[in-house]
Amino acid sequence: MGGSQYNKCTRPRPATNRWTKCPPIMSGNPPHATSDDAIKAICLSEELAKDQFVAFRQLYHESTRLDHGADSVVTIDDYGLTSHASVLRTVTLLRAECHQTLDSFRHLAFPRCPPAEGERATRTTVMLAYAIDPSSRDDYSRGFKVENEDTFPVKWQQSQTFVQFVQSAFPTTTQTPWPPSRTKSGPRAWKLKQRYGISIIPTNDLVQHLMYNPTHRTLSIFHQVEYLKSHARQSAQSSLSESVEQSLKKQVNPASNQPPTRNTNPPTHLPNRGTLPPQLILETLYSIYNILLPVATNKKSVKFVKRLIRDSDTKASFDHNLLVHEIPVSEIPEDFQFIYWAKRLRNLESILVNPPPANPVISWIERHTTERNALTAALVGLFLSVLFGLLGALIGLAQLVMSYYAWKYPI
Repeated sequence: MGGSQYNKCTRPRPATNRWTKCPPIMSGNPPHATSDDAIKAICLSEELAKDQFVAFRQLYHESTRLDHGADSVVTIDDYGLTSHASVLRTVTLLRAECHQTLDSFRHLAFPRCPPAEGERATRTTVMLAYAIDPSSRDDYSRGFKVENEDTFPVKWQQSQTFVQFVQSAFPTTTQTPWPPSRTKSGPRAWKLKQRYGISIIPTNDLVQHLMYNPTHRTLSIFHQVEYLKSHARQSAQSSLSESVEQSLKKQVNPASNQPPTRNTNPPTHLPNRGTLPPQLILETLYSIYNILLPVATNKKSVKFVKRLIRDSDTKASFDHNLLVHEIPVSEIPEDFQFIYWAKRLRNLESILVNPPPANPVISWIERHTTERNALTAALVGLFLSVLFGLLGALIGLAQLVMSYYAWKYPI
């Protein structure tokens, strides 16, 4: 087949290219890759058993829409995520070029891809590499806002570098951190469900973790814990004070958990670069296993997690690895405090003190009631009471007059 035929977007797409509108261009000898190769590189894992990363495998195949197994068609990757090799290439590129703006990264990763397809492929790349949806704002209306929530949804702006975007998606609180000492009486997921009617839902977007939506009475929990634990192992020797930029830029050698030197042989697959910030990883795992779902110490939480896994549907199923209590860090410091999830943990804690309304009508009234509105409503109620009282008195007087005339002038 001539190369010119593949440059046209009007011909039918090959079976393996179900993601982009434009078909791929045949190339010389680009590397073949399997889905396992891509998942190992993304999850920073040296080995991959069949029962590992089950939830992440599901996310990977739903996001890329690629067939399981090896690439059956050799393509180059200018037109998007057309193969497992292209996923490997773009994830590695994002980790290596985290200082690039959104426009620059799209130009580097997908130089000949149509804008809409490039945006979609970039969104998938970020989601797989760092479990962050960079365009979650696009899924909601312009006026959408969750009460007490300033971060979600998010949007990677055109002129933002990826480091700046991650920093804006995960703002820190240093003035009023949340101490782990409150975990003994903290909000348990089973308690929020049974006592307050709050539904626990899984999310693949780390930015949405611990977000409580009072309108729908839902609490989102980031459930890709096996993926998160793998990142935690790679950053186990890193300081919790490591910045977002340092974490994203560092290069990781999965065989030794140490940054490679000049004399280190390159890995057999594409190199793994960068992790999420160690503090963010630890806070997320700690919030799951020590606060919301303490499966190691609380029998009710174990039963609740099993029910979550059993009852969840295939499109929103919880990671089975939630039952494996593991926080792979060398040591949790005594002065450890929550700086990423402090505000959301306080919101959950306030539910225990001030339980949410029993029905949606009262909930809506409480959310839309201010002191000024309450005073206005009270004055209107007082006026209506006086008005109806006066009308009642007039009606009573009229009845009295009618009774008098009926007595005096009987028919």
